Amino acid sequence: MNHNQIKSIVYNLIKKYETRNPVRLAKELDIIIQIGDLKKISGCYLKIHERDFIYINEKLLDNEKKYYEVLAHALGHAVLHKEDFYFFSFGKNCYENSIEQEAQTFASELLIPDEVILEHKDYTKEQLAMLTGYTPQLIAFKQL
Repeated sequence: MNHNQIKSIVYNLIKKYETRNPVRLAKELDIIIQIGDLKKISGCYLKIHERDFIYINEKLLDNEKKYYEVLAHALGHAVLHKEDFYFFSFGKNCYENSIEQEAQTFASELLIPDEVILEHKDYTKEQLAMLTGYTPQLIAFKQL
């Protein structure tokens, strides 16, 4: 799936449910969010008996932006990759396959409005990360 297709899916969800908030969006999509001790895993998406679940590491609750970023990534899997389950952890090689790239693209398009990028055209990824509170890795997946 290409970036424009993902952006369109995200745009339609935002328009339909009138939110960019991944918690509210998960609720609207009837996806159950569970918080718990996932050790080194940041989050995961699972489908169990036709129900969608997103599990988030409880350690992320201390940082709302990181929590939203992982939740939006898992939500990307729930929307784009319903046929399987996915585990996600921030790390050096976490975006090497196309499935993870698609989920991260979904997260970036959900969490970062185009206007933020347009209003700060001269900012680097690092400056945009500081401005938004999200990681430079998320910013790197955002496109206009």
